Amino acid sequence: TDSAAINIQSLSKDAQNHLLRSYFSEEGIEYNLVRVPMASTDFSVRLYTYADVEGDFELKHFNLTEEDTRMKVSPVGFLDEYAKHNLTFWAVTAGNEPTAGEIVFYPFQCLGFSPEHQRDFIARDLGPALANSSHRDVRLIILDDQRVMLPYWAQV
Repeated sequence: TDSAAINIQSLSKDAQNHLLRSYFSEEGIEYNLVRVPMASTDFSVRLYTYADVEGDFELKHFNLTEEDTRMKVSPVGFLDEYAKHNLTFWAVTAGNEPTAGEIVFYPFQCLGFSPEHQRDFIARDLGPALANSSHRDVRLIILDDQRVMLPYWAQV
């Protein structure tokens, strides 16, 4: 998250190097996969999105924010923009905690999906957009963080 990047950047260059090498190098624990949220999360220092123009279904006004470009922490518009920075993705998820947005007065910004709504979004929008893009090899996953909803959600 951008808050993790803020904390990493608050370290000295030597400490940053040591921390990142301890996670991602052969001398460390060799992580080779990270999870990058699209836009702000409950750990962000401010609320933000990438597409704030109402009715812009073509995403003509889509832009990464300073959290993505300034921090330099090493849907399809997101993948396109990150590719400009030579960063590629193995997979995207169709929504973080998809049921949270259905909770009245949920304390963080979130998008709510029912299983039927997410299915339709994937079938009509996200799936075709990925398939018809230069990112057709990027995998699409669902419910990576709310396994309690399985197998029902996947069956829908």
